[in-house]
Amino acid sequence: MATPAPRIQRLSPDVVNRIAAGEVVHRPANAVKELLENALDAGATHVAVTVSQGGLKLLQIQDNGRGIQRQDLDIVCERFTTSKLKSFEDLKDIRSFGFRGEALASISHVAHVTITSRTADQPCAYKASYRDGKLVAKRPGESKDPKPCAGKNGTQIVVEDLFYNLSTRKQALKNASEQYSRILDVVQKYAVHFGAKGVGFVCKKHRESSCGVNTTQSPSQLDVIRTIYGSKLASELTLFEYERDATAAGSMDLQRKVRGYISNANYHLRKSNFILFINDRLVECPSLKRACEYVYSLYLPKNTHPFIYLSMELPPRNIDVNVHPTKREVHFLHEEDIVDSISQAIEKRLKGGNESRSFSVQPITAMLGISSASSGDASAKQRRRESVMEEEEKKEEAEPSDEEMKKRESDSEDEADRSADSIEIDLSQKPTPPSKKYQPALAPQRLVRTDHRSNTIDKYCFLESQRTQLSQLSQSSSQGNADDRDTSPERKSRRDDSAECDSSAAKTSNPRKRKLSETQSSQEPEPESEDNRRGSLEATQSPQKLSSVQNLLIVMRQKKNKALARLFREHSFVGVVDKQFSLVQYRTKLYIVRHDEVAFHVFYQQVLLQFGETRPISLQTPLPVYDLVLEALKNPRNGYDEEDGPREQLADEIKTLLSANGPMLFEYFSLDIDSQGMLRTLPQLLPDHEPSIHSLPEFVFHLATEVNWEDEEQCFESVAQVLARWYGEMRYPGNADREALVLEHVLFPATKAAAFCPPNELNDAQLITPVACLTNLYKIFERC
Repeated sequence: MATPAPRIQRLSPDVVNRIAAGEVVHRPANAVKELLENALDAGATHVAVTVSQGGLKLLQIQDNGRGIQRQDLDIVCERFTTSKLKSFEDLKDIRSFGFRGEALASISHVAHVTITSRTADQPCAYKASYRDGKLVAKRPGESKDPKPCAGKNGTQIVVEDLFYNLSTRKQALKNASEQYSRILDVVQKYAVHFGAKGVGFVCKKHRESSCGVNTTQSPSQLDVIRTIYGSKLASELTLFEYERDATAAGSMDLQRKVRGYISNANYHLRKSNFILFINDRLVECPSLKRACEYVYSLYLPKNTHPFIYLSMELPPRNIDVNVHPTKREVHFLHEEDIVDSISQAIEKRLKGGNESRSFSVQPITAMLGISSASSGDASAKQRRRESVMEEEEKKEEAEPSDEEMKKRESDSEDEADRSADSIEIDLSQKPTPPSKKYQPALAPQRLVRTDHRSNTIDKYCFLESQRTQLSQLSQSSSQGNADDRDTSPERKSRRDDSAECDSSAAKTSNPRKRKLSETQSSQEPEPESEDNRRGSLEATQSPQKLSSVQNLLIVMRQKKNKALARLFREHSFVGVVDKQFSLVQYRTKLYIVRHDEVAFHVFYQQVLLQFGETRPISLQTPLPVYDLVLEALKNPRNGYDEEDGPREQLADEIKTLLSANGPMLFEYFSLDIDSQGMLRTLPQLLPDHEPSIHSLPEFVFHLATEVNWEDEEQCFESVAQVLARWYGEMRYPGNADREALVLEHVLFPATKAAAFCPPNELNDAQLITPVACLTNLYKIFERC
């Protein structure tokens, strides 16, 4: 049985209107274009566009035009209702943008539309809501008639939930950033064309203060282009004018006038930017675009494009504007002749401006370093898998040394000299002296703007105050009194006992006997130069003859991390974060550093490097070890328990122990504890630095309980560790700023010394971690 042929049926008006709406409004940018043209037809001088979620959630266009009459609000969103066209013959001389009356109708069929408008002769504005081209109530139970409200002269159109009833279309346009870019492109083009005609445009995202476009009424079209596209493009534009009047053409049909701005032969873009207005209407003309780009292809590098803005005036009767639903294209008479004449005029303009060209020059030495740079990038992925400082170390090893760079530069200069005979150069112009050395310019994101060798004036002020405090801490008596105390019978016998004890313990020759004549004078010393300070840190004059000390120094140097050594040697101090962490900059990276751990290793190594050569600090008033231990036992952190015995007994035992080892401590560490249990001197491990006296009781307690007094090497190591832990504490109650100053001007400068060997255990993400990178920040902020 044959299937009957389907009957032809008349489509319902709702289906017809929805199909038509899909043809007119393809995406949010099409709706913005239609509404902008309505505002311009109304004589607006300021148009503001607000967008949310790429225009799918909200589109708001507000203008200060003539507005819509109250009685016209009833039919303003119906199809084929317009104030610009009455008969078909009017299309021949149409000058307005709108003429079909489909824009608002199409939008109302795919979105919720609200219009607020006021004319100059109305006492107030009126607000109405629309759906499917008809008036609707804003809320159930309310009247659908326009309601009076407060408002400025002009019209505000709010489009919400665009394509709410076309799920497929909405899903295809879900990229909000892309849709906003398209809207921005439309507004920018209208702003360029109408800016010089007294119309300002604003385009921004909803609830954002910054604007994507913000132009005011400007008499200069070039100023508007500079505001939108930047001064770099505007400086490379040249005015283009071409006119052919009816007398020269021989016919009114061939009359044309073109004006605009085109980029010169020195400027090019990766993506074409072709803006064409015909009779103030934004349109596309593929044939004209192809012809213009062909002309530019003769002057620009391959795969690059120009910037072209053209405004063409043609007789209205020669243009057919009703050829595309979105009015994107127009047809005009004599198109081939017009396109050919414009392309020839552009070519003539480019030839006239091609007398001078600008080129980017790259030095020869920069080209010689391309291969090494590319080879260093090849292993980037592998380096990311390794630790932070190992990455820095490998990167440094991959870079050529200074000697290799000098040799490479000299070789390149010799090569240039050898090849100079084969090059002919016209020296008719005034010669310029050749530069001695080419330095390829660094990219701004890789440029280090700090010098780790620079100093600040507050450094010297702080060091001066430190010396004053040290002189107050040390003995205020004259040097002669110190010598008298050194020559006392008790001190002589102690030195003899110390030498005898050292000889039997180390089985070596007697160490050099020292006097306490190095005690600092109460007079103000002369400021030390940076070289002297650096030299004192390296302690190159220390004998260090004991094998146990030599073993400790060997272990210290074997643990050295080269990448960390470079970091500390070339770092710039940034500031203190809290009680444990500080910020330092190394090249293009910012690191957060656990400064208490760094301080421990700095002072530990200084104890070993200055072994037997440490400069003492004499206390103005000797302190009893017994009282210090009693004070330490009161601190719960030291772990004292009543089961350990009475405090007085423990304090007396510790006093006896330290007094017995006093000669050794004084000889090797400048830590003087006499036979009476009095602490007289402390070692000065770094210039212009004194330990925290508030932690002195804990230090004395730990010196007795955490030192292995039986084994020589372990004894020296544990004493150095206890000293380093105490000196590394930056506790200065009542002076909160002093800790930051000590870190900046004493501790971290000490890490720059060549003798400092940062161990591998510092290469830990919890101790030293990069928190920012200049190249990554430049990607976000595009400036430094």
